[in-house]
Amino acid sequence: MYNELPGGLSFRNTALTAATWGQLLGCNLTMNNYYYYNYYYYYYYYYYYYYYYYYYYYYY
Repeated sequence: MYNELPGGLSFRNTALTAATWGQLLGCNLTMNNYYYYNYYYYYYYYYYYYYYYYYYYYYY
């Protein structure tokens, strides 16, 4: 459960969804930018998850 987000999303699914959005929007990401973009998404949602976790225990 450590890699799950509120709403049942996971790190991997979120990153793949972000990459799909990028392709649909015509970003034409290079391989280097693709990996950087996924890394940024993992990093962002890692902190989002722990913020949510702290918020939950702080108020409940």
